[in-house]
Amino acid sequence: MARSSDQGRTWIPLPSPRWPGGSDFIQVATAAVSDGGRDFIYLWAIPAGRFGSVRLMRVPATTEDVEDAASYTYFAGTGSDGDPRWSDRMTDAATVLDGTIGELSVMWSTYLDRWLMTYSDAGNAYIREGITPWGPWGEPIELAAASDYPGLYAPFMNPRYVADGGRRIYFTMSLWGPYNVFWFSAELDRAD
Repeated sequence: MARSSDQGRTWIPLPSPRWPGGSDFIQVATAAVSDGGRDFIYLWAIPAGRFGSVRLMRVPATTEDVEDAASYTYFAGTGSDGDPRWSDRMTDAATVLDGTIGELSVMWSTYLDRWLMTYSDAGNAYIREGITPWGPWGEPIELAAASDYPGLYAPFMNPRYVADGGRRIYFTMSLWGPYNVFWFSAELDRAD
């Protein structure tokens, strides 16, 4: 991690927190979440190499906590009441979405009243919706196909880039040829 205190003009690498290179917490997608009157940063994560199952951790949304590895807790499944269980041990982290997920991003959709996750897998870009940050996550819906956009990867959303009351989402996506980042959009349909 790195910190900026001048609106991103300069960055300082932080000595902590760090996760082992062989862990499931290398590439992350973040979102601010209020839970029980407390503000957290939720981090959905996959292993190095871009392709692995998704796990979830969270940290209180303060500078001190974000920079303290001991402040992070890991989603360890749900209890019999359906409530999430959080553990301070990374080895307790449960899978929230199984698959070969690459370059994920996650955001809350006010239009759908659901979590959205975009990612790449086997050369295609997909979107899923989830009821809670840990799921259940719906079936994947193809956003873009490798046959139309060879070498696509990294379909990243940002909650600032929505239109029509959240019905249209915008996302960036990288392509190998020409090697660049492009702007895409998708229209969401809500089943009432």
